Amino acid sequence: MKRTIQLAVAAFVAVLTEGQVQAGSITFGNTSASNPNKFEDFERPGMLLDGELLTNQFAANGLTFVDNFGQAPVLFNNNSCQPAPHNLSGMSYAGFGLTTNCSIANNTSGSILFDADVSELSFDYTSNNNSNYTFEALLNGLVVSTLAISSNTVPATTTFLYTGSVFDELRFVQGDPIGTDWFWMDDLAWETASTTMEPTPEPTSLAIFGIGALCMGAGAARRRRKEKLAAA
Repeated sequence: MKRTIQLAVAAFVAVLTEGQVQAGSITFGNTSASNPNKFEDFERPGMLLDGELLTNQFAANGLTFVDNFGQAPVLFNNNSCQPAPHNLSGMSYAGFGLTTNCSIANNTSGSILFDADVSELSFDYTSNNNSNYTFEALLNGLVVSTLAISSNTVPATTTFLYTGSVFDELRFVQGDPIGTDWFWMDDLAWETASTTMEPTPEPTSLAIFGIGALCMGAGAARRRRKEKLAAA
C-alpha cells in the first residue's frame, strides 16, 4: 500500500509540473483582440521625437521596450520611412529592423514587456514583404507560443493575434539573412489576464491537496481492513 501511494503521488506531481506552461497560438489575418481593456497607438504629438529609440516611453501604459541585441525598436512620427500601401492608422508607428535614419538594421531582436499578465493581444503589421522573423510570447521567461514568419507565409499587411495562453512578454527575433527585412507595428490592443481569468491555485497547493486526499483514502482503507479482521 505504501509503495502504491508513493507511485500515485509521484505521477500526480509529474502531471502538475508538466502542465505549468500552457501552449498558446499566434495567428494572422483580420481578427483583433475580442475584448481588450488596454490600447496603444503610439500617438504622442509633440512629446516624442521622430526616429527615437523605444525604451520606457510608454511605461505609464504598461509597455516597456527592450533591445535584446542589435538595433532597438524605433518610433517614427509623421509617416516618415513609411511605405505604401499599409494598414496602419494615425501618424506614429513602432519599427523593428530599422535604424533611426530609416536604414535597414544589420541585426534585430527586441521585446515588449508588459506590467501585467496578458490573456489576448493583437496588433496591426506592415512589412517590406521580405520579413523573416520568429514571433514569440513568453511568461516568466518561458516560451508559451511561437510563430516563424516569412514573405512566403505572411502578407505585407495583416493583423497578428495572440491567444490561448497568458504571457508577459512579446519577443521578435530576426532570422537569416540578417539585414534584409523590417516591419512596423501599430494599434496594440490587449486584455490583461485578471479581467477574464479566475485565480488558479498554485501547482504546489494542488499537489499538497492531492497528496492529502491520497493519504486520507489510504487511511480509510486500512481502517476498513482492520474492522473486517476484527469482525472475523
